[in-house]
Amino acid sequence: VQAPALSSRPIRLEYVRGRMTVWPTVNGSEFLVAIAPLPYDRSAVIDVGRVLQKVVIDATRRGLGTCWIGPGADHESLKRHLGDRFDTEREQIICTCAVGYPSMYAPLFVRLFSASMRRRLSVSELFFSDAALSAPIDVATTPYDRFGRCFEACQWGPSSYNGQTTRGVVRRTPGGEVEG
Repeated sequence: VQAPALSSRPIRLEYVRGRMTVWPTVNGSEFLVAIAPLPYDRSAVIDVGRVLQKVVIDATRRGLGTCWIGPGADHESLKRHLGDRFDTEREQIICTCAVGYPSMYAPLFVRLFSASMRRRLSVSELFFSDAALSAPIDVATTPYDRFGRCFEACQWGPSSYNGQTTRGVVRRTPGGEVEG
């Protein structure tokens, strides 16, 4: 179930196939371009992030590689690829996401580094009940069992080189409520 949009202004993703200059360098040729209307609307940008996050999580789950590219994409190149699907007077490119299967022709360093980072951490390796990150929470027990989808979203969420560098501390307040 998709949460309702925060903005009343429409956002959209456009598919682009073609070589593009992006940083970080990706050898991608297929991209999703997130577009929102002008002028800048913070709620529309948040909607773009929410929609693209779902796309990235679903793509990761299906074994596709993604690279979420913020200001590092060459917007002029994107505009040329989009052609009449993009109105420069009324729209803005928020971000770009390369999508595809990992190449077997990646440089050796990238292949070795990526292989070491390929395994996704379990929820018990990501969420802890203490600030020292030494006591993993048991997500099968109450009250943590109510937050399964949230834990799953964090577990499968994108991270640079699949590193999952963020850890969470989830505690119960003296009243028994959960805070994170």
